[in-house]
Amino acid sequence: MRSTKKYDVVVVGCGLMGAALARTLARQGYSVAAWNRSPERALALADAGVSPVTSLDEAVRASRISIACTDSYESTRAALQPVTDWDTTTLVNLVSGSPDEAENMARWVGERGAAYLDGFIACYPNDIGSPRVMIVVSGPAALWEEHKDIFVSLGGASQHVSDEVRGAGVLGAGMLG
Repeated sequence: MRSTKKYDVVVVGCGLMGAALARTLARQGYSVAAWNRSPERALALADAGVSPVTSLDEAVRASRISIACTDSYESTRAALQPVTDWDTTTLVNLVSGSPDEAENMARWVGERGAAYLDGFIACYPNDIGSPRVMIVVSGPAALWEEHKDIFVSLGGASQHVSDEVRGAGVLGAGMLG
């Protein structure tokens, strides 16, 4: 039986940063689902108003935006491999990586018919939600505009830096050396 629950956001990856993203969005009134390959990490967020989910496929279909916060592009692809329908959601990958990895991910996501933004988070988990926090995002400006409210909720200084999906990766590489 398929769930009829709808979410504003699904967070993929519930480590320190992913959990901070999910808790902050829930605290700000968004309907948030969370998935982690170790289900107990998602379950630990239930007290914060986050719905832990076991089916990432259903959660992605039920959300307008999916935010991946895993340890690598490869682990994000592995987690999202089972998703069968991307028609109703945008994927945002907030994994620090290279510009080439961002382009490869955009291609992989595009082959599945999904919309895609790439980015990175420029703060510590405890700072998520602060007006001084910046989430740097690149990809189609129209997608940024559609989801800007979510990014600004997570960090008041969040910015769209380029229509080119590799733009955030270039800036991140320059900042981190």
